[in-house]
Amino acid sequence: MIASLAGSDEFSGFFDPLADGVALTTLGFFLVFGVGVLGQPHMLHKFYMMRDPRQLRWIPLILAGSQAVCLLIWVGLGVAVPALVAQGRMTPLVSADTAAPRFLLEFGSPALSGLVVTAVVAAIMSTADSFLNIGSAALVRDVPRLLGWPVSDKLAHARWATLVVALAAAGLALAYDDLVALLGTFAFGTLGAALAPVLAVGLNWKRVTATAASAAMGTGLVVSLSLELVRRLSPSGTLAEMGLASGALPAAVALLASLSVVMVVSWLTGTEDGEDIAPDVLAIMES
Repeated sequence: MIASLAGSDEFSGFFDPLADGVALTTLGFFLVFGVGVLGQPHMLHKFYMMRDPRQLRWIPLILAGSQAVCLLIWVGLGVAVPALVAQGRMTPLVSADTAAPRFLLEFGSPALSGLVVTAVVAAIMSTADSFLNIGSAALVRDVPRLLGWPVSDKLAHARWATLVVALAAAGLALAYDDLVALLGTFAFGTLGAALAPVLAVGLNWKRVTATAASAAMGTGLVVSLSLELVRRLSPSGTLAEMGLASGALPAAVALLASLSVVMVVSWLTGTEDGEDIAPDVLAIMES
């Protein structure tokens, strides 16, 4: 079956790792997911819960093992579902997002389907509640402190902020009208562009100042959102109208722009002694 798929004209690109994409887009995804992971708040905040930093030595083993299993699942589904459709054993999908549930319902046992659905819902809840907590905390604590408008009853306001963040996220998801994976990639890339350069460079270079960090975060956020909007409104669905290569990924461009800003502004405004760094942050840098 696999040999016949590979040899037919209809499935000539079936085993092409880039499929219909271009190398620049692939490199952009590698940059976003390889470097942008350093700026994901729903993962980073969990490190503050660790009692002993020596526990970090187990992360490569745990992360590699869990990711290998996850990739096997999605690669397996990506190969099995098109093969089943080509054989006529499964009707064509209306949306690619239905590949996993359709496969489980039609070919998986009830026990396996229940286990997978439970695991997926648990993973969604874990990430969602992290973002809701982080978002509400930023609205109730960080933004008011920045503007000089401290909030008195933070708990009550945080509850309302959580509802606002949830409704805003739901509205964005419905309006985005694309594959769930692409929506997740857009969110992942925006967070990575705004935070990864600041954290990766800022915690390793004493010259980075608050001005440089703020400028880099603002640059990453604005450039990522702007380029994504331009890409979606563009007739070609690319950034070619802005003079960029057609395969350029908005999040990757924003990440590079944010990295450039934090480096340049830090070089122009910072000092090597780190005298303006908060003591708790300086302790992390020196540990």
